[in-house]
Order: sequence, then structure tokens, then C-alpha cells
Amino acid sequence: MDRHWIDFVAAFGSAFTPVVVVVFTLILTIIGWKYRQSLERSLKLEEQLRADRVEIYKRILDPFIIMFTSDAAWAADPKNKSKDKNASAIALMMSVDYRKTSFHLSLIGSDGVVTAHSNLFQYMYNTSDYDTQKIMSLLGNFLLEIRKSMGNESTSLDNWGMLKWFITDISKFADADRQP
Repeated sequence: MDRHWIDFVAAFGSAFTPVVVVVFTLILTIIGWKYRQSLERSLKLEEQLRADRVEIYKRILDPFIIMFTSDAAWAADPKNKSKDKNASAIALMMSVDYRKTSFHLSLIGSDGVVTAHSNLFQYMYNTSDYDTQKIMSLLGNFLLEIRKSMGNESTSLDNWGMLKWFITDISKFADADRQP
């Protein structure tokens, strides 16, 4: 009887093993397919958001580009004749369209970008005596977060490095900011 029982278990195991393997393989295939679908959906959404983010980032940065354009370059553009560049930049920031763009930024920007944007604008809106070094530091942080959100997460640049290419005397501000 014991031998009969062992033969039965061996036969059952031999017959059942392929079923277990097939079921297990099917379960793993379904899990892999679901994961792949989820990953593809995330990548597609990210690709769609990327184009929207680029446009919003450009529009959000427009007043700062105006502010940090040299007076000579501003005056050389015929469409800026008799316009004050700082007043133009501030008017742009206070416009309804700019507010709408900022709202869109808060919806689709990364957490880092939204936080850096909020910090910059909290300073801009709550200060009447602007500190150029502080604005540049906050703007550099904002640009750095935009850079990271566009795929450069491991960048070695800092907030001052983000501004170096278009502000000729950036080192004096950066050095002053880095001192205790």
C-alpha cells in the first residue's frame, strides 16, 4: 500500500507540474503585460506633457529675459522704442495671461519647478525693495528646477551656474551669496 501511494503521488506530481508551470507562466505574463501597459501609458503622458511644459516654461520666463536683457540690447530693438524694459517686464508679470500661464505651470510642472516658481514669486510680490542678488538666486533655482524637470536630474550645475551664460558679472553675486 505504501508503494502504491508513492506511485500515485509521483504520477500526480508528474501530471500536475506542467499545469502549475503553465498557470505560473500565465500569471507572470499577465503581470508583465499590465506593468508594460502602465509604463507605456506613463511614457506617453510624459511625452505629451513635455511639449506643454516647454511652452509654459518659455512664457513664464519671458519677463525675466526682458529684465536681464542689457539696456543697449533692449533699446536696439525697434519695437521697444520708448518703452522701459523693467516696466514692461513687470506689466507682463501682472497680466491676466501671465497669471493663467502660472496656473497651468502649477498643474503640470514638477514639484521642484512649482516650488521654485512659488518661492520666486512670493519674493517678488511680497518685497518692494528688491535685492538683485536674491532675485538672481531664486531665478537660478527656478531655471535649475526646469532643467531637472526636462531630463537633466543629475546636473552638476548650481543656481548660479544656470545664470552664468547671460549675466557677465555673475561671479560677484555668486561669491557674495556663498559667503556665510
